Parts: sequence; C-alpha cells; structure tokens
Amino acid sequence: MTSDETWDFAARLTALREQAQRLLEELERRAEPRPPAAQDIRPAQDSTSAATGSPLVAGASNSATDTTYLDASGASGALYVVGDPGGVTGVGFSQPGLRGYGYGSNAVHGYAVPPNAQAGVRGESPSGDGVYGYSTQGRGTLGVSLRGIGVLAFSRDREAIDAYSVDGDGIRAATRSGAAAAVLAENGSESPGGFAVVCLGQSGTGLYASGAHAAIRLGRSQAVGAPTTGFHNAGELVLDANAELYLCKTTGVPGVWKFVA
Repeated sequence: MTSDETWDFAARLTALREQAQRLLEELERRAEPRPPAAQDIRPAQDSTSAATGSPLVAGASNSATDTTYLDASGASGALYVVGDPGGVTGVGFSQPGLRGYGYGSNAVHGYAVPPNAQAGVRGESPSGDGVYGYSTQGRGTLGVSLRGIGVLAFSRDREAIDAYSVDGDGIRAATRSGAAAAVLAENGSESPGGFAVVCLGQSGTGLYASGAHAAIRLGRSQAVGAPTTGFHNAGELVLDANAELYLCKTTGVPGVWKFVA
C-alpha cells in the first residue's frame, strides 16, 4: 500500500468518524419518542353517549381539527384499506406522516404478497434516510430471513454499509456453518491495486487473528517462486504453488522479493 493510499483510507475513516459524531449530536437533540399509554389512545367517552362528529365520506376530501379514532376488536384490525395502485398514504408536515404503536406485537407490519411484490416495507428519500431505526436498548434495525438475505445494502458511489459504535463493535458477524465464513469480502474491480479488506488500527493493532486450528491461512498462487511480473508494493506476502513464502522488500516491477520459509 502506498503512502497516498494509506492517507486516502485514513481520510475516509476520519470522515466516517465526523459523520458518526454528527449523528450522535442529532440523536441527543431529538427528544426520545414516547408512545402514549395504552389506556390513553382512545378518547374518553360516556358509555351512554354516542360518538360525536360528522361521518367520513368515501371518495371525498375529509378534514377535521381533532384526531379521528377507530376502535375495533375484529381480527382484521380497525382499518382495512384496499386500493389500486396504492392502499394508504400518510403525509406529515412537521411530524411523521404515518406512525404505528404496538403494545403486544409489531407497531408496523408490512407483508409483500408473492410472487410479484418486492418489499414488505420500503423507505425512500431523495436526500435523507430512507429507513431510520432507533432504539434506546434494543436493535435499531433488525433484518431476518430464513432462506434469503437478512439485510441487503447497495450503494453506487458511497459505502453500502456505514457502521460506527462509540463503545462497542462497529460490525459483528458470526456463523455456525463449517463451510461458510462469518465475513466474506470481495473486490470485483479486477485491479491489482484493489483491496477486499482494509484494517486501520491507528494507535492499536491493524488486524488480530486467532484460531484453535490456525490463526491465518494464506492462499497459494499458481506460480512457483516469487512474482516475476507486475507492480508490487513492499510488504506484500506471496505463498507460491509449493507453499513457500516470499516477502516483497522493495516496491517496483516486479519488486525485490526475499524467501521467508
């Protein structure tokens, strides 16, 4: 890795830290959401008096200054809406356009009917967060899949996943499979200067590996001996086809290599 490349990664890490600090400051400014108590959701009503107000008119624009409450004990819920192309649209000017409170189950549940539906819940934003998950003690966002991908992230120009933690692990991955990897990283750029994983330890250790079977396993190259072509940076390690290890001592084409073991 050249000095310019090291600086580039260090600069990106600094930018991520600044972004995370701004996020923390934003979370501190925001008041913690407080859902109303279950008994406070329904308006106080006299058992002998009927509900007041005008009825809702289907197919027309209805407006009111007070909140409209729907109360039902049926299995389908208080409100069941079917629309083509859309079902329910919520618009909020200074508060959430659609808010759900759940006291015994999910606050908001989205279900995509196969085979044509794409997402149970979809969030989209031109400049802000498409989906924002917040929790004081639990998981801000939880993705679960039995046979597919639990969480899928994609970005064209930036990081697909940006994770930052103040006191815990930024990203934690685990698997119980004997044939799979807890973390699988691949750089598909086909550039000899690309990296699948970059570890920056700053004042600590860049990479720590341990294992009862082996701490690190290097993949063998198809050639025998040290590389004889291409540009190589000092510090590169190559395990040849005979499992002999070589260290690049001087950057160049093909560089100066030393047999290690």
